[in-house]
Amino acid sequence: MDAFSAAELAGLQATQVDSLMDTCLVQTWSGSSADSYGQLVETWTDGDALACGYYPKGGREVPGPDAAPIVTDATVRLPLDTTVDRRDRIKLTHRFGVELDTAEVFEIVQEPRRGPSGLQLDLRRVTL
Repeated sequence: MDAFSAAELAGLQATQVDSLMDTCLVQTWSGSSADSYGQLVETWTDGDALACGYYPKGGREVPGPDAAPIVTDATVRLPLDTTVDRRDRIKLTHRFGVELDTAEVFEIVQEPRRGPSGLQLDLRRVTL
């Protein structure tokens, strides 16, 4: 298989960015501490809004790190230059340009996959 030329990659990436019709925040994992009862409390900090492509697909199973299946609720596409860590979360704030009444928060269930035009993440809804 031939590799993409620089111009082809640039075209793929531009098309990807143009097709991202939703808005997300990457909630950066800030660490954990113990509360007054000694329970672990993790915190996340909202990042800047960025264009994303949200695709709900409830109940899809993907192989987990120990080969046990993980059920996912959605996939999100992000621009290639997005910095994201497996411990971060994705907060969906707008769908097709319309602000959601209540933002939806998802944990990332696998390492981000890098394609020629962007990043793809498998997500599971977080109950807050």
